[in-house]
Amino acid sequence: MELLVQVIVYSVMLGGFYALMSQGLAISYGVLRFPNLAHGGLVICGAYTNWLLSGAFGLDGLLVIPLTVAIGYPVGCLVASLLLVPLLEKTHFVQLLVSLGLALFIESSLILAFSAQAARIESPLSDYVFRYGWLNIRGTQLLMLGSSIVLIGILVAVLRWSQFGKMMRATSDDIQAAVVVGLPVRSVFTRSFAIGTMICFAAGAIMGIDQAFVPGMGMLLTLKAFVIVVVGGSSKVTGTIVAALTLALIEIATATYVPGIGSGVGIVAGVVLLAVMLWLKPEGLLNKATERAQAA
Repeated sequence: MELLVQVIVYSVMLGGFYALMSQGLAISYGVLRFPNLAHGGLVICGAYTNWLLSGAFGLDGLLVIPLTVAIGYPVGCLVASLLLVPLLEKTHFVQLLVSLGLALFIESSLILAFSAQAARIESPLSDYVFRYGWLNIRGTQLLMLGSSIVLIGILVAVLRWSQFGKMMRATSDDIQAAVVVGLPVRSVFTRSFAIGTMICFAAGAIMGIDQAFVPGMGMLLTLKAFVIVVVGGSSKVTGTIVAALTLALIEIATATYVPGIGSGVGIVAGVVLLAVMLWLKPEGLLNKATERAQAA
């Protein structure tokens, strides 16, 4: 029973991070309809940005997270303006090739700049352990869960109640109608991707405090984010949260209950099982199947 409770608690912690990380891709794919294979690379960029800032200023990595997130906005605007927005009218195949090239460019640049050795962001929180009876939770795990809840809450508030959030939802629902009513569609695309990049940088900074990271982790994070977003539904924040928690539970439960299997096979098992769910319910975990029927 104790082991089961640990698995559930740790799954919630990890699932919170997965949910936050996936929101950036959900915005990119939900608003721009752009399958961004460089998503995980942007998360790793956020981790290295926080690592550089904390080292340059001699501060706790936790304290420079807001600055790291702020830097993500101009980076996202630059990438969107130069590469993504000009490709919106191209086929998904062309978009995939360009985003794959961007992912490889980011990974190669990070290896040249920092080598392939693992790095980790220093923070006193890494040494803190919360103990409740037999349950031990690292301070960085609490950071992941708490930050994810706060940032996802802010994102939901922006999407639901801000003027720009309404523009994003209108553009996502019908691009042609948005153009007809005079919305600045290209600006919405650019700013939407920039917000998604800010989320990537936040997720990377939080991940870097919790664990070591290397440039090559980007594609694995992209794979996980794609599974979560597609299964949960790119337009459903709740769906991505449920899918993220499901993937985290599968990973941790597999690694815990199957001796010697390690976390790698748990990741594969999670991807396979979620892909089966996608096959059974292609419209997404919480999306209504009737939407497709109505569209037809």
